[in-house]
Amino acid sequence: MYSNLDIHKAFNAVSSTLLIILYYLHPQNKSYDIMTKVTYINPILLTTMSTHAYTPRHSITIRPIGGITPDEIQYCLSLLTQMVNHNKVLKAVVGKEVIVQRNDSCHLHIRLIYHKNYRSAESTKQFKALFDEGRLSGRSIKTTQPTKSMRNQSEAVFWSYALKDCFDKPENYWLFNVEMNNELQSVCHEAFLAHLEKQVPIVVVTSTNVDTIMKDFIDKHNVDWETAFIEMYKSKDPIYQMNFLSARNRLRLSIAVSQKPNDVDKILTRLWKAYIGRV
Repeated sequence: MYSNLDIHKAFNAVSSTLLIILYYLHPQNKSYDIMTKVTYINPILLTTMSTHAYTPRHSITIRPIGGITPDEIQYCLSLLTQMVNHNKVLKAVVGKEVIVQRNDSCHLHIRLIYHKNYRSAESTKQFKALFDEGRLSGRSIKTTQPTKSMRNQSEAVFWSYALKDCFDKPENYWLFNVEMNNELQSVCHEAFLAHLEKQVPIVVVTSTNVDTIMKDFIDKHNVDWETAFIEMYKSKDPIYQMNFLSARNRLRLSIAVSQKPNDVDKILTRLWKAYIGRV
């Protein structure tokens, strides 16, 4: 039989180990709060919105015929500035997106939070009035709102789709009472990867193919398993996206790394030993 003291010591040992791991996954209390509220950015959820909801969070996509012009972008920004100054809108982000090899595809993603609930038609009406006759088709402006499954997501996740293509290009996004901090950049990067996964075939590392994918990397670069894991994560090549962690832990890792960029190798080594470890 084990004494209460033995059980207490064992519990403390396990707790200490978990705290060490969590320290590297959650470097600061602030990031822990964020990560417990973050809903993983599933590629499907990125665009699963409702046109019939009644919430303060609106997502507006504006795609005029032939693409949006610089002047029209300024009209939209001026309207948002006015709405924020009049306290109708509390916060908003605007991101410009251009589809590769389609010069006529320039469009805006706007995500905003009103001071109270509105129907989607309110936003559509406000922005539609900015455009000259003939510039819009019936589908040029679309306003949606979060479905019930998305209403508890963090603000960072809500903003991320609008900023997914431009979060690292300040000339292509505009923020209203929102800060482009490390946490938001990390979530936007995850949104970009999720969006990319919908469009191009990439090899996603999973628990079933990790040995094959990592062995390929090891053979090419002549490194051991642990080094391969670290270098694959740090690689910008989408073929090596590290998805054999759970989706939530991948996002936690991204945020942890963004907040302790000088400790990337240390964080990844801890993670390797705790979760994946290959001999």
